[in-house]
Amino acid sequence: MKATEPTTLETILLAEDDVAVREVIELSLASLGYRVVTAVDGEAALRHLTEMGEQIGLLITDRAMPRLGGLELCEHLQQSHPRLKKLLISGHVEGVFSDCPLSRRESRS
Repeated sequence: MKATEPTTLETILLAEDDVAVREVIELSLASLGYRVVTAVDGEAALRHLTEMGEQIGLLITDRAMPRLGGLELCEHLQQSHPRLKKLLISGHVEGVFSDCPLSRRESRS
């Protein structure tokens, strides 16, 4: 069996303030063939989105970060980039997403 190089898939914007966590996620995604653009907080993520626009296929963001947290970033992007896929993550478990309007499923009639 011949080893193959990963194919470049979509571009992921990763917003994470913890350097070690950011590097592990970035390396893992890159090894799977994704192009990863990193941001240290939500404000930096917004700058990348302004510069790259539709090139970003997915935002992965930490829930709690300095300056502009992931929840606030996702809420802002619901207006400015409604089609952008978003994944909100956190290293904290208890109750961290209980106030997240994006986590509530809307009833569909």
